[in-house]
Amino acid sequence: TTRSEDKLSKLTAMGINAVKFDLHCEDTWSNLPPKSNVEATIFTFEILATELDQLKRLWETCIATDRPVLCLSTSSVFQAGDFESIVNESAPLTGLSVTGNRVKAEEWVLANGATVLHLSGIVGDEEEKMVGPSRSIKSFLTKGYFKNGLKAVNLVHVN
Repeated sequence: TTRSEDKLSKLTAMGINAVKFDLHCEDTWSNLPPKSNVEATIFTFEILATELDQLKRLWETCIATDRPVLCLSTSSVFQAGDFESIVNESAPLTGLSVTGNRVKAEEWVLANGATVLHLSGIVGDEEEKMVGPSRSIKSFLTKGYFKNGLKAVNLVHVN
């Protein structure tokens, strides 16, 4: 799915069966396949408690809850002391996270049978304006976050 008409055209031209979908525009929800045709649902966009009413309507209308539902999230929902801290599922929650009140929304989807996968190292291109300048690979290199070139690094591109 994509919210952008331009990106939809590009994906379609590449032979990808994409549809326009925007959580904030219920008119686009009918572009999603019927529940009966869905094997699993994967949310690749952030879910926020400020959008919980819309999410609940989408959940009731379009989500096949008898099949797997996976929500991709960020490890920023967990408190970390510093860059060297170890963060896992037992780390305390921030309550806010960088993106707002994501934790409440994630608690709601978990309570409704979804699985939330917390990814770390989300990066992007500064030019695309999808992430801030501090989340680009160039910024990570400049700040010296990658000190050992032989060490494994987990990075997930925003696109």
